[in-house]
Amino acid sequence: MSIFSANIPLFKDKIQIAMELFDTCSKTMDFSGIVFDSWYATTRLLTHIHKKGKIFYSGIKSNRNIFMRHPVKKNKCLVKPDELVTLIKKHFWDKIKFVKFKTTDGSEVSHKSYSFEAKLKDCDVPIKLVVIFGKWNKDDDYNYHILITNDLRASARMIITNYLLRWGIEHYFKELKDTFCFDHYQFRHINKIERYWNLCLVAWTLTYWIKQNAYFAKILETKPTTFNEIKQAINSMLEFAATNVLSKNEKLAGGYFKIKSKRLKKKCAA
Repeated sequence: MSIFSANIPLFKDKIQIAMELFDTCSKTMDFSGIVFDSWYATTRLLTHIHKKGKIFYSGIKSNRNIFMRHPVKKNKCLVKPDELVTLIKKHFWDKIKFVKFKTTDGSEVSHKSYSFEAKLKDCDVPIKLVVIFGKWNKDDDYNYHILITNDLRASARMIITNYLLRWGIEHYFKELKDTFCFDHYQFRHINKIERYWNLCLVAWTLTYWIKQNAYFAKILETKPTTFNEIKQAINSMLEFAATNVLSKNEKLAGGYFKIKSKRLKKKCAA
């Protein structure tokens, strides 16, 4: 027996949703390429994007098979990323090139890289792979990274630079999850999930707008800087306004919420 009632549609998987989102954006936005992490680098999505004439930049998972010419076996076969790195170090080290690029923290670094054309298992899309030796930053858990693109003319630097654009998205998404509970929805219907997401996005946008314009500088005694601190400050102001409505003790409310703006206190007391 299905746990879903007849009037509740079954969920689509994330790849299907990504494909539909891509198609929707293609109709309304003019863009040449798309960036995503290794979780989305499936044959379905890569093929779909390639057929639409768009460029993709992505990483690949550590268990993804690469169909390439083996330097020892002298024929084309499937190779795992770890084996690929070993083969490069042993047989292609003379073809290693240094590439300079800016990391996620804005600093410029130079890493060894190796680029070549190949295909992924069960995927007919021709791709260019770039193997980068080194960590993105000091907190990185990996000693190498493998990026892919269907733009065979792209340089290693271009591929890396475009791929690293996703870190801004990652930071934004992390704030949404950690600060605004973006992933805490408990709905089964996609429309309800979308409404919940929209509320989270509105909350993030409002917080970002307040942060960029430093609106709390003249209102609060403390100066919130992080998104979480600003969210708490907004919550304090709402609680302060409610407390003024329910309580006649203005000094208690003002002292507790650290509000220094006389104008705000006057408006809340009105």
